[in-house]
Amino acid sequence: NQEQGRYGYFEPVDVAGYPGVYADAYDGRKEGGCTLNVGVTDTQVVTVTALLNENEAEACDLALQAAEAAVKTMSEG
Repeated sequence: NQEQGRYGYFEPVDVAGYPGVYADAYDGRKEGGCTLNVGVTDTQVVTVTALLNENEAEACDLALQAAEAAVKTMSEG
């Protein structure tokens, strides 16, 4: 868990109705990296990592947009 130092960051977020969390062992967001994990079933997770040479907000926004597109595509079959 986060208290034990396993995550550099851990921030829950909703991704098109699915539970998600911005999380990674290393916090590279200030360097333009952001990882988003989305629970799509009880046993499956989709992980999206955005790497930009820009700021944290843009990398995390891009990861969220990609994750939303992915879950939408998967739900449509």
